[in-house]
Amino acid sequence: MMKNTSKAITYPLLSIFLVLILLGVLLLSIGVFRCAFAVKIAMRDVKSENSNVPCYEANGQLHIDGEKIDVIGALWKKNRDTAYHEILCVSDQYVYFLYSENDPSVHNWTIATVDRDSKAVQDQYTVSDPKTAYIPAIEKPYAEKNVFYYDGNIVLNDFDTVYVYGINTKQVSQYRYVEYVFPQQEIYGEVIAPYTIELHIGEQTQSVCLQDIAETSNAIATIYNFRNKKNWQGNTWMPQFFLPSSIQTANDKIYAVGRFGGYAGEGYGVILEYDVAQNKWMYLDYFHCDTLLRDGRIIPFVGCS
Repeated sequence: MMKNTSKAITYPLLSIFLVLILLGVLLLSIGVFRCAFAVKIAMRDVKSENSNVPCYEANGQLHIDGEKIDVIGALWKKNRDTAYHEILCVSDQYVYFLYSENDPSVHNWTIATVDRDSKAVQDQYTVSDPKTAYIPAIEKPYAEKNVFYYDGNIVLNDFDTVYVYGINTKQVSQYRYVEYVFPQQEIYGEVIAPYTIELHIGEQTQSVCLQDIAETSNAIATIYNFRNKKNWQGNTWMPQFFLPSSIQTANDKIYAVGRFGGYAGEGYGVILEYDVAQNKWMYLDYFHCDTLLRDGRIIPFVGCS
């Protein structure tokens, strides 16, 4: 009579398989810890070159005064079947943002708020059936954006009608696109390559790469050196620094959000500031993300244009 050896074979194979899984998890954990530890060591002596660090958005989370507000999480708690677009501005009490319904039969844009204390989401104004789909365009001139904040107002634009929502008044004014006078944007920047941005200041245009900025700041030079590091997967920590739609302008200053890392939990974002009057770049802050930083931007306070 032949003996059934299937169990005798299965158990050792299963044990080896489990050991390999545990070994992989261990190596992953060591790799993540090593990368995170290396960043902390490198950045421990890097100080902000400007004490006035603005609030910013990173992957749908607002970072302000040491507080982190998960806007996407709050929205999905209210209604999971929605498409989050972007944070627009923040006041002492509320975070204003834009979202749409995921239902293909419902085409709209909705301005909503998150209460900074209760985290409750409240719709403020909805544009039904806009003439175009929402397209992120942070770097574009105001007339080419679907939405922007300016001087106490949130402006929605479907290139047929312009809707101006007053934050303090909660009133909405409508204008034909061809008749609305958009704010002039004399200073702005845009990403043209993974390490290069183009600055538009009046009629002047200049290209600036991260290496040029690093030569003017020890703090930024420390960050620039991360391009030579590899993570546990063998990937460079900085395949692309400047994020698309991450260059913004406020009060004659240009802000840029960059990134490095981003594999298995060691993603980081960096905020830089360019003072046009002083012709000077400054490092402001860096922050940790749970994953690769997909989008980051400076968020204006209500009352600031």
